[in-house]
Order: sequence, then C-alpha cells, then structure tokens
Amino acid sequence: MVEKQLIWTFHAENDIADILRFFRERNGNNNYGEKLLTAFQSAAELVRNNVKLGMCQSCHGRDVRFIVVEKTYQLFYEVKANRIMIIRIWDARRDPDSLELN
Repeated sequence: MVEKQLIWTFHAENDIADILRFFRERNGNNNYGEKLLTAFQSAAELVRNNVKLGMCQSCHGRDVRFIVVEKTYQLFYEVKANRIMIIRIWDARRDPDSLELN
C-alpha cells in the first residue's frame, strides 16, 4: 500500500502561524506554541496512518473529517486519491459559524 502524501493548505498553514503568534505574544516565548505544533504534526501523521480516524463533517458534498488535538483544537482534513489535505486547524472555542472549510 502506498503511503498517502500529507498536504497542508494555505489556510491550515496560516491557522498554525496565527496560533503560534498568539501564544508567543501572550507567553513571551515559543514553548507552548512548539508543543502545539508538534501535536498538530503528530495528529496529521495519525490521520495518514488511519484516514477514517476522524469524525465526518459534511461540507458542500465533500467528505471532510476532523480530529481533536490538545482538547480545544480541531484538525480538519479531506482524503483524496493519494493525498490527505489538511484544510484547517480550528480553535473549537471560537464561533463555529465563522469556520470556513472551502
């Protein structure tokens, strides 16, 4: 079986950058941000090894799934033929109506 390629979308990369920046400014260092980054990367690897791990989220006819990371974050992904697209990293404490998965 061929291993699926992980692809981080522009939105997912921006989400991570925003999260890291927030904690760097709040805490005055990168320690917690680095912990979260490692957790996001580990979660993506878990998804690569078991693509159906996440819960389904219907999104305009697409099969989008998500897994919870560090209790408050959701990693949204979509499985394509030989790729896993990491779509968003979302803080679940935010207003869910503002989440865009397009």
